[in-house]
Amino acid sequence: MSTTGRDDIRRKVRSIAAATAILLGNILVYMRYPGRILKFYRRLGYLPNVCDPKSKNEKFLWRKTFDRNPMYRILADKLAVREFIMMRCPELAMSEIVWIGSSPQQIPESLLQPGIVVKTNNGCDRNIFITQVPVDRVRFNKQIAQWLARPYGVTAGEWAYRRIQPSVFIEKMIALPSGREFFDLCFHVLMGKCLLATVDKDVKQESERIAVFDPHGNRLTAHFKDNAKSKPCKELPEDFQLPATFGDAVRYAEEIARDFDYVRVDFMSHGNRLYFCECTIFPMGGYSIISGGADERIAAAWDLQNSWFMQSRQTGIRGIYAALYRYRLSE
Repeated sequence: MSTTGRDDIRRKVRSIAAATAILLGNILVYMRYPGRILKFYRRLGYLPNVCDPKSKNEKFLWRKTFDRNPMYRILADKLAVREFIMMRCPELAMSEIVWIGSSPQQIPESLLQPGIVVKTNNGCDRNIFITQVPVDRVRFNKQIAQWLARPYGVTAGEWAYRRIQPSVFIEKMIALPSGREFFDLCFHVLMGKCLLATVDKDVKQESERIAVFDPHGNRLTAHFKDNAKSKPCKELPEDFQLPATFGDAVRYAEEIARDFDYVRVDFMSHGNRLYFCECTIFPMGGYSIISGGADERIAAAWDLQNSWFMQSRQTGIRGIYAALYRYRLSE
């Protein structure tokens, strides 16, 4: 048999082995994480191919299942990520922290005044905006204590929050979220290249409005949804003008996320000032949908071969899967 013939046989054997590994891998993942699979199906309406993901949402589920990049814990920690940002972009502003502790009972009453936000570092949406006094300390302390004691997103597979040392901290409010010149800017960045951005006004309020842009500030015909079954978010008016900080935010986002296969980098914009907000590893739990071909663009540009899992040495069954999946991606 010629060398060419033997090479063809080897390629076919490897291809069959890779396909078999993906099939068996999916079976094992479905058996080990049935709740995670069911949640994906309920939110998005189809069963995921976890071990050979194609869609953006499948790739988030793949990340939850396989990619244990140790940097994700730093990015997910609302306090630790600040040190990372200060090293990477020392000139980038952040909101001022006025107090850090380990228990809500330690918080001085004198600090609980309008104009501050109380947060915990170990989750998402764990914020209390102080808008009036006096604060109901019994209710307040109970809520903060629950957040500190309960890791965020464990059942959903958002493992990066699991080993964060929980803390409670107080920030000075930059501006009221409903303020006329206050916006949330979120940038989807893959290996240091911003693919698209969302601009959000009055986030998580009845008056919330959102729009999608490319990194050059051109508005895209796209709608944002929390998941397949939710209604599209209401949109910003057609004549909406981007804040002056947008261009700087793109540059900062690309620098912050230059080493990651995918990270969403979020900022707060108030007037002409830009503030770092957070880095998001599993935005909206990995279930959000952006229409108009935006999700397809993210999925096509998101090369899992750049992930920590594929770039690092894996052992055991994970090592076998990584080797075969690496071959599958190269076919």
